[in-house]
Amino acid sequence: MTWRGTLLLLLAGIAAAALLLVTMRTRTRPADAPLLGISPGETTGVVITGAGSATVLENRGGVWWITQPLLDRADPVKINRLLGSAADIVPLDKLRPSDLKGSLSLESLDLKPVKRSLVFQGKGSHALRIGSEGATPDRLYAQIDSDPSVYLISSDTASLAFQPVDELRDSSPLPSHPDRLSDITLQQQGGFRELSLRRKGREWTLVSPLRARADARAVEDWVNRVCGSKILRWMPAETETTACGLATPEMILTMQEQGGDPFRLELGKAAAESPGARYARTPGRPGIFVLGNVEPWLAATPASLRLRHPLPVELDSVDRILLTRGGQTATLSRKPQTDDWLCGDRIIPGATVSGWCSRLQGITASSFEASTPDHLATRGIDPATPGTVSVRFVAHLSENSAEEAAGEMTLAEWMIGTPSADGTVALREGKSDDLMILPSTNVTPLLEEALGWTVPPPLPTTAPSTTAP
Repeated sequence: MTWRGTLLLLLAGIAAAALLLVTMRTRTRPADAPLLGISPGETTGVVITGAGSATVLENRGGVWWITQPLLDRADPVKINRLLGSAADIVPLDKLRPSDLKGSLSLESLDLKPVKRSLVFQGKGSHALRIGSEGATPDRLYAQIDSDPSVYLISSDTASLAFQPVDELRDSSPLPSHPDRLSDITLQQQGGFRELSLRRKGREWTLVSPLRARADARAVEDWVNRVCGSKILRWMPAETETTACGLATPEMILTMQEQGGDPFRLELGKAAAESPGARYARTPGRPGIFVLGNVEPWLAATPASLRLRHPLPVELDSVDRILLTRGGQTATLSRKPQTDDWLCGDRIIPGATVSGWCSRLQGITASSFEASTPDHLATRGIDPATPGTVSVRFVAHLSENSAEEAAGEMTLAEWMIGTPSADGTVALREGKSDDLMILPSTNVTPLLEEALGWTVPPPLPTTAPSTTAP
């Protein structure tokens, strides 16, 4: 082959390749097909560039982070909404390369040079270049990857992406799994006031300022309110900690998950322009923010979180119930192979005993008192006092029991004092440090009912005979 033939063949190859490239870049898209070939679940990074600044988002182990211009957690809801919107972009109109001239040139549409862009990283990289508005503000001109055409798209994705970086930060400063918490401490007034709780299994216990059982539902509601507080806004970087009351925090909240590192939230002054909110900060997140809906959960007290009922006793594990007042004792023992109970010669139906226990355990305390000797004496809680009632729930442990030794074990013991003139009566659980003050009108009838089980039932009366002599 001559050199001229070789040259013609080479030029033909170049022309074919150029034609193929142009064809690939201008291939027809289905009208309803998404423009960006991204999958939100496979996207690992997003670079948002505009107005001379750049925001970089990275997915690290399933958690989205802002890595530029600062390092902080990103709001997962907003990022997922952004990715979903980008993946669903479809063209509303199309300008081919031949149309891009005059008032529709790339320069006129703010696409040359590019002023705003989004780059999505994952299995490949896809770019969305954003231009000027279309005929209406909710439409924008844009280009996709290396496609030379210009598309008219909805402005939804751009509205979600091009925001101040603070708007993309995670608005929740507190742990997102309150059900995993094991320790909570709220210190106020420089530590002079402290509310501390600890969880073991499903049970919460108050450990400061007093030791008492906590109401699991009340604690759960309180923790959900605490963890539900959201950041309303971030303060400017130059904000002074002294002006916000954070040089020496007014309150410090510490939370810890089982086996995890403690989390610390520092609270300062009330934010006057946001009722119920306070200035706050937390180590590990840059800046001071205004945390909303704080005051309601700061008002929690030991009285509002503690258990206001006697601790429930699992009746299925009880073999004997002993009620003693003065020299009178009512002993209930399980009747073998039935749900009923024996009290002397009487058979007490199981439903009767179960209902009695539920009503007694369901009485709500109106207040609490310290179980000091003076209070015990005033409330008539003393086994030597005739009016004092002792209630013991006893289990019988067999030799095959996992306990250290067989025999009887007291599962719960309540001492109930004599009714006071104010219509209340005190109940002490075991050796508790305080007394539960209950309405005597609810307690006394139940005690009389149980002690009455020791009285033999009346004999059935025989109807007089009507037979004539």
